[in-house]
Amino acid sequence: MNKEDLSIILVGKLKETALCQLDYYKGIAKVIISCWDDDDLSILDKYDTSGVEIVVNDSNLPSHAEFGSSYYQAVTANGALERVNTLYTIKIRLDESFGNVQPLIDLMEAFPQKIIFGSPHFSKVAEHYHAGDHYYGCRSETMKTGISILKKNLEDGFPEGCLFNNKDFKQISSSEQLVTRAMFYANGERDFSVESAREVMIRNCDVCKIKKLGSVHYTETNTLGTIYFANGTIHNEGYSPCWQESNFESIEEII
Repeated sequence: MNKEDLSIILVGKLKETALCQLDYYKGIAKVIISCWDDDDLSILDKYDTSGVEIVVNDSNLPSHAEFGSSYYQAVTANGALERVNTLYTIKIRLDESFGNVQPLIDLMEAFPQKIIFGSPHFSKVAEHYHAGDHYYGCRSETMKTGISILKKNLEDGFPEGCLFNNKDFKQISSSEQLVTRAMFYANGERDFSVESAREVMIRNCDVCKIKKLGSVHYTETNTLGTIYFANGTIHNEGYSPCWQESNFESIEEII
């Protein structure tokens, strides 16, 4: 994939965890950082941000719009996506970075009709509609539509019978489920029933294993600070449960 075809959006609370790979990201894509007005923006002075677009979002959010961290992701991702003009986009959190995103790009090129989600916290049970949203990539228009749908539904306060919380499927309980269904809706899906779940998951997404993404930096916000895993060494034990992966190699293996 040519650099002109790809954007990488780094979203969330501004941390150096993602910025340590900024030069690498800049070498393969257009880079957009979308953070908050109450972040320490002086962090950016330590890095070469030439050619990088910086979006600073208003942190004064409506209280009714919060559902876990979903609305925060929707705001920062939407702010970045408004600046995207490439065919494909990869979304990465600002508290994580990866030394080699080429395996993710390869899957995006191989399956351009799908959303390629990350493996951390990806549920193997199809009826959960619970993909991993730590990192994901797809056609930019699909991501733009999905994130805007997510943002609007959160702003509407999840009224009875709205898009992501109705009688046709189980009650939503996580941010990942919201993102998954919003992206699938943007990809043309309208049936989110339990009966159709496996077919819908296989048709709309694939999974990129985190162990394939080279060296990993991650900020453990609770206790451990920034953790570094050398190439291919990331593991679950002793760290945040967000890294835990279902034991499957391809989307066809989901239950």
